[in-house]
Amino acid sequence: MIQKIQISEDTSNEPYIGLIKRMVINEKLDFDTAKILISEFKKMKGDKKL
Repeated sequence: MIQKIQISEDTSNEPYIGLIKRMVINEKLDFDTAKILISEFKKMKGDKKL
C-alpha cells in the first residue's frame, strides 16, 4: 500500500506515466515493473532533448 501511495505522489504530468500509475493502483501491473517502465521512459525522453 505504501508503494502505491508513493507512485501516486509523483508530480509528473506525462500521460504515459499516469497510465502506468493507474495500472499499478488497479493491480493490473506490479510495482517493480512500473518502476522499470517509468525509468526507461524518462531515459528515452531525456535522450530526445539532446
